[in-house]
Amino acid sequence: MTLQILLSPESEAKLRERAAAEGKDVAAFVRETIEQKLAVGPENGSACMAHRQGTAEWFAKFNEWIAIHPSRRFLAADCRDAIYGEEPGYAQVASAVVPKPESHSR
Repeated sequence: MTLQILLSPESEAKLRERAAAEGKDVAAFVRETIEQKLAVGPENGSACMAHRQGTAEWFAKFNEWIAIHPSRRFLAADCRDAIYGEEPGYAQVASAVVPKPESHSR
């Protein structure tokens, strides 16, 4: 099949640059690009409605899993500042959540 496509001068320049960057002539570059685009479709793994529905189903199952686990009644300050006490105010929270190691002096 032979196609004739009208491109703006800017698009033509970009097309030539991309083809040259891959070491191909423009026709080969365009042909491969079209073939790659056609290879991706709903029947072989592209993002389609079935994929989005799969994602919704995953989130539904994940939320069900979360619901069966009891919530914790304590604050887990696990940011770096809380753990190492580098930020004022975090030292008290960090010591309540993460006990400081005992120092052994001889």
